[in-house]
Amino acid sequence: MKASESTQGKIPASPSISNILRALNHPVRRGIMRQLNESGVTFSPAELADELHKPVNKTSYHTMVLKKAGMIRLVRKGYTRGAIQHFYASNVAEDKRVKTILAESQAEDG
Repeated sequence: MKASESTQGKIPASPSISNILRALNHPVRRGIMRQLNESGVTFSPAELADELHKPVNKTSYHTMVLKKAGMIRLVRKGYTRGAIQHFYASNVAEDKRVKTILAESQAEDG
């Protein structure tokens, strides 16, 4: 695969409410989803870590949890200084349930 080659596929069906609640049951994951939903662009875990002021390993872990829950999807891979970067986009940017949870928890998350 070449640098920045797209791996984008179809956007999967919307996750169930139980998957949404489990996935958004952590402030770092809610921060990741806010960043992806509000910006409308793709981010790598390293870029999200910079934006959220969190360690990369913590952001990477929570990114994988969100991916497994169907909340985000891998849209492309890129190569930076010999390392592979994965770039993700939201699957639920327009989901009213997710918007409500993120809006109501924002003050709590700081």
